[in-house]
Amino acid sequence: MKRVSKKKWKAAILCFLCCMTVFSIPVRADKDTDTQVKADKITESAGNILNKARIIVTEYTLDDKEILPGEEFKLKIKLKNQNKKNAANNITLTFTNNLDTIFTTYGMSNQVYIERLKPLEEKEITLNLKTSETFKSEGAGFAINILYADSDSTFTSSDVTLQIPVNLSSHLLVQGISIPQNIQQGSNTRVRVTLKNAGGEDLRNITMNVTGDGLEQQQSVMLGQLSAGKINYVDSYINFKNSGKSTVNISFNYEDINGNVHTKKVDPSEVTVVSANIGGQTSNTQSSQIISTDSDATISSKTIGGYGLKQILLIGSIAFMSVVVIVLIRRYRK
Repeated sequence: MKRVSKKKWKAAILCFLCCMTVFSIPVRADKDTDTQVKADKITESAGNILNKARIIVTEYTLDDKEILPGEEFKLKIKLKNQNKKNAANNITLTFTNNLDTIFTTYGMSNQVYIERLKPLEEKEITLNLKTSETFKSEGAGFAINILYADSDSTFTSSDVTLQIPVNLSSHLLVQGISIPQNIQQGSNTRVRVTLKNAGGEDLRNITMNVTGDGLEQQQSVMLGQLSAGKINYVDSYINFKNSGKSTVNISFNYEDINGNVHTKKVDPSEVTVVSANIGGQTSNTQSSQIISTDSDATISSKTIGGYGLKQILLIGSIAFMSVVVIVLIRRYRK
């Protein structure tokens, strides 16, 4: 066997090392490049999240200390864009509650639009809301959906629920109101109202207020006390001095056992008053009358046909005595 010279051994080792260097360097470069690409993507993704506008509800307040079923109240909400660099645009708030809990008042939409919130800007909005008459729980969640666009016109949606407390212990419920749509000018027209104390405590000093444009007399009548769970039927006889379109407004003031005064408003009723001119003559206008059938209620005054009760009793007594005298005279002549 021939012996390999030292020069050939050195050449072979050198060739091997060169091959290893050539094949190993590209492999390490590829790994470093992939790792750097992944890191760049993660950094970019995190940057996009941090740069996106974010709207949150920082605070909300109620204008009333306590809210009762069937009452209107104002809810103030503060919104803030938490992002330090980018603004939020085309902001739409949508209220999605059903009619069994809390809803917007008549004439107000269930949506509010805000054009723009600058970085870290805070804005307050006020909502006119009303609780349902048939509220059965001590509170309810008021759901709000917030939809807004980032600086790159990408829309983001978030949902928020606000807890609204409702007091059920002092609840005067107006179960029904009956008012004719067509009323004759100058004639008494009955307005029937059904009240119920739907709370667990007695209500005191209940006052019924009847107002309206064209009414002969604006009324404020004391109805007294209504025990818990009891129902009161109130008949109000009103008349109008002017013909045409008119509005009847009915409201109630009352106190709870702690002396707090509450007001219950009823939606206005639109009526048509027909002219009473017949043959050039106008029918006589009669005074209003309010009668309560509740045994606990007290009525401040009652009038019938423009005469007081004492006058009616006096006239009736005179008529009765006249009949008795006539009968006795006839018997005496026989």
